[in-house]
Amino acid sequence: MTVKVAKMITGEQVIADIVDMKDEKGKNIGFKFTYPYSLVMRQTSEKGEPLKFDINYIAWMSASSSSEFAVPYSGVVTIGEAAKEVTEEYLNQFGSLLEDLTEPEE
Repeated sequence: MTVKVAKMITGEQVIADIVDMKDEKGKNIGFKFTYPYSLVMRQTSEKGEPLKFDINYIAWMSASSSSEFAVPYSGVVTIGEAAKEVTEEYLNQFGSLLEDLTEPEE
């Protein structure tokens, strides 16, 4: 599992299991986002206090029944490691879904 946060060209931040997608010749052609969620952050700290945020996870492409999405490189500005707290909460809420995808079929 490779949980990362992507900054999209639209400005939104998306957390997902993100891996490179390859074509039939093995050439990288974009990213595969699995169980992507938009991060909506609201600052909860008062002025002068250390920064604290309330984070909401909103289904990305909520009108779709798919759990995996092909995303071209041109749609992504950058990808980075999610903050520990963000990853932990994402996995608490959605980790079992990701595990179901990676379990070998019998």
